[in-house]
Amino acid sequence: WKQAKQKYDPSRGRRLERMRHNK
Repeated sequence: WKQAKQKYDPSRGRRLERMRHNK
């Protein structure tokens, strides 16, 4: 997920966290 984190901005990082749970 490190690559996806780079693409997502810090403000959108929270949304990525939810996706990580969904996997």
